[in-house]
Amino acid sequence: MTGYSRDEVIGLNIADIVAPDHVELARSMIQRKLDEQVPTTYELDIVSKFGRRSTIEVNSQLIYQSGKPIGVQGIARDVTERRRAESELRARERKQAAVAQLGQHALVSTDLSLLFKDTVSWVVHTLDVAYCTILERSDDGSELVGRAGSGWNTDLVGSGRVGAGPQSFAGFTLLSSEPVIVEDFSRETRFSIPRILTAHDVQSGMSVIVAGSQTPFGVLTVFTDAPRDFSRDDVHFLSVRGQRAGGGYRKEAARRRAGAPHSRTGDPRPAGSGRGEEAHRQGAAR
Repeated sequence: MTGYSRDEVIGLNIADIVAPDHVELARSMIQRKLDEQVPTTYELDIVSKFGRRSTIEVNSQLIYQSGKPIGVQGIARDVTERRRAESELRARERKQAAVAQLGQHALVSTDLSLLFKDTVSWVVHTLDVAYCTILERSDDGSELVGRAGSGWNTDLVGSGRVGAGPQSFAGFTLLSSEPVIVEDFSRETRFSIPRILTAHDVQSGMSVIVAGSQTPFGVLTVFTDAPRDFSRDDVHFLSVRGQRAGGGYRKEAARRRAGAPHSRTGDPRPAGSGRGEEAHRQGAAR
């Protein structure tokens, strides 16, 4: 479990094995045994000789000699996989609840900007990521413009722009038929990294297409400020959210075609006017 031999363990301090952020917990449990003279059961993280972090459940009690404590005797078992499974189950339940709630919201909402705002908020909360953005293809199809965002230090709505070509993360996604995942932006070579991502110390990211009526409306992206290995559930959840956002746009487009008032977007032109789609079709034809 620790990777240390019996001889190597002798002389090690508690801080040499316990994860730095759990050292205080371990010391408080020792103090509790001393103060209350009772066994303790608790969980903490340890770091093996080879740097692997794992969670253990510890049952321990003091060893006494002549009425004085001289050591600690305990049993520890690795519960890393159990805790990971429980965490994944809770995350899956959160995603299912979010999908249901936002799906219902998409059906009844007539405010596209509010739907986008709620989408990025729920994605950040459910996936436990630092940043999320919905980007819309510009009128001429050359850029992607921020329509909603969460976590950023600046307001991206209407002002955040990236190129729609393959040189950008979002643009690369538009040309992909599947979600695009980056585990480590510092090692990414498929496209360039915009300054806003480096300024926010982004480590990992994932993006999916937000479908339009005939061509993509834009892109839904998420980013983390710590290394992240996105799971299948994470990818599926973001894909569904992208589909829901696209559904909201298509619903609004249908309302406009039917002559109904367009949604309140804060933009004098109707939300997702479709001119970017037309530019995309003309570019494709050329």
